[in-house]
Amino acid sequence: LSVQPCALSLAKDKSAYIRVGGGENWNKVYRSVKIANEAQEQEGGEYTYHVVGGNAGSVSPFGWTFLGGLSGSSGGRKYGFGVDQVLQIEMVLP
Repeated sequence: LSVQPCALSLAKDKSAYIRVGGGENWNKVYRSVKIANEAQEQEGGEYTYHVVGGNAGSVSPFGWTFLGGLSGSSGGRKYGFGVDQVLQIEMVLP
């Protein structure tokens, strides 16, 4: 989790973003965000950062996002589709 926003995240009024590498899964993303939230130690135990993601930790964020990113969690209903949360995708082609 980066606390230094990029220009695109600022334009979309996002205070932070997550950079996810190829081959990573939601389990790694959720753990990273949890660690970042615990480091912030907000009063009342509320988390600063939230992730709109899939319910299965073994699923890749890229595969989930390319299929629209439907979330079964309350975060999905509150923040919208996962594909709406993507700021940038970088691909390496042969």
